[in-house]
Amino acid sequence: QGSADLRPDKILERKSDIVVIDFKTGNSSPKDNEQIWNYKMVLEELFEKPVKAILYYTKQNNLIEI
Repeated sequence: QGSADLRPDKILERKSDIVVIDFKTGNSSPKDNEQIWNYKMVLEELFEKPVKAILYYTKQNNLIEI
């Protein structure tokens, strides 16, 4: 998967960092962690700031910071 395919649900640019959030409707899966980690790596390179990566599972109302 190339970086052109990366489309996180929400990116928030703050003064000192970036927050990337991906919303998931199903159950948690290891591929979700891999996906958000890829977003984090690409965004850190792009913005040259630390990136906080968050998965939000809507069905379970569960927020996980990676």
